[in-house]
Amino acid sequence: MGIKFINSEYSISIFRNLFSNEKLQDDIDINKLIELVKYGRFRKEIEKLRSVKSKTEYDKIKRENLPCVTVSGSFDKRNSEGLVKHSGLIQIDFDNVEDYDSVFKQLCNDTYTYLCFRSPGGKGIKVIVKINPSSDTHLSQFRALDKYYSEHYKSQIDKYCKDIARCMLISFDPDLFCNPFSDVYPELFVQEVRSTSEPPRKPAYQKSATNADSLNETVESIISSLEEGKIDLTADFNDWWKIGYALCSAFGENGRRYFHRISSMYPYYSFDEVDKKYTQLLKMNTGRIGIGTLIWMAKQRGIEICHKPVSIPKPYSYTGKLSEAAEQKVEYQQSAQRGYVTGNIEKIAPDVQVKKAYEANEVKESNEKRLIQQLKDLRLKISKEKHISAFRVFYNSTLDELVKVKPKTVRDLYNIKGLSDKKIKWFGNEIIKLFNSINE
Repeated sequence: MGIKFINSEYSISIFRNLFSNEKLQDDIDINKLIELVKYGRFRKEIEKLRSVKSKTEYDKIKRENLPCVTVSGSFDKRNSEGLVKHSGLIQIDFDNVEDYDSVFKQLCNDTYTYLCFRSPGGKGIKVIVKINPSSDTHLSQFRALDKYYSEHYKSQIDKYCKDIARCMLISFDPDLFCNPFSDVYPELFVQEVRSTSEPPRKPAYQKSATNADSLNETVESIISSLEEGKIDLTADFNDWWKIGYALCSAFGENGRRYFHRISSMYPYYSFDEVDKKYTQLLKMNTGRIGIGTLIWMAKQRGIEICHKPVSIPKPYSYTGKLSEAAEQKVEYQQSAQRGYVTGNIEKIAPDVQVKKAYEANEVKESNEKRLIQQLKDLRLKISKEKHISAFRVFYNSTLDELVKVKPKTVRDLYNIKGLSDKKIKWFGNEIIKLFNSINE
């Protein structure tokens, strides 16, 4: 009864699967978690997971067939904002352990190990440690534990566990270890602050001047300021993936290098971890988080984007001096080549030409934005009807191609990448109906 009472102090939430916000049941205590893992409530699913060779099937079982728990607390929804109460526990993952038995024994003998058992995939070890029950110190304690395991075991732990809302899949291990009397890990890792007797000075954040019409220049300018000031925007896990999504939405695969540069400000930056995360975000991105999120985060740290005024070239006119007229015309044509104006300079008066080019561009952008939003609304409607994630309806890359091609018939949809026969039969008519309503 004593052990049960001690374990009952820790309350955690259990969800139906990794992609669901639906709770499997009311919050549970550690006794229930031990029971689920040790006595194999999901043994059949775990054994199948450990035996499959197909990565697609492996991922499907992990995503859909196994429930998961938020070790670090009770949550009403699966993100940091949904935290109801911190449990005073943290999850630690050791992936692909080579000498499993030896490492498992060492971890079981560690004074801070509360629970220790085999991971769902069978090749890793999961450890649960008692920490200070506070969201304010959660990240600092994870960093300290990261350093602790690196120094004492020469092992790297999964950096994703720094997320307070991190979910742990239910596993199966009859040899699960539990020490209800394990010590609470006391250390915090706080970045060193240089002490000085001088009065505090305002951080030397430099306002970045860039042309607002150039997205690449804007992001380059922000990152340069981050690098110059050694400013880390990724300390909070949620901020980190939001930045990744913002770059995915704006640049797709080309945003990967930006994600690495921003993430490298984090003290425990890992190339492989960041690369893996960006690949994951690319697959899951729905376009709901735009580049404005990154710009706003940078502004919160004192980095603002100052817009360069874009000068519209003056129209050339015959002044009686052929040399001056020629120079004005050359200057005007060069401006046109830079993208400020388009069309036939000889046939249209320059000032009218500039105005028409801008107006046409504004109308085109407005129509495309409206079309993109309508497609996103349709995607969201379908996802809600079928109770699936929006990205499973169609990816942003498919959305972009739809906007570019502007299909007129269902037959045209078969040439769109990302739309299978099943999806076209499912909601193809709705897409065509949307495009036809725009063309009317």
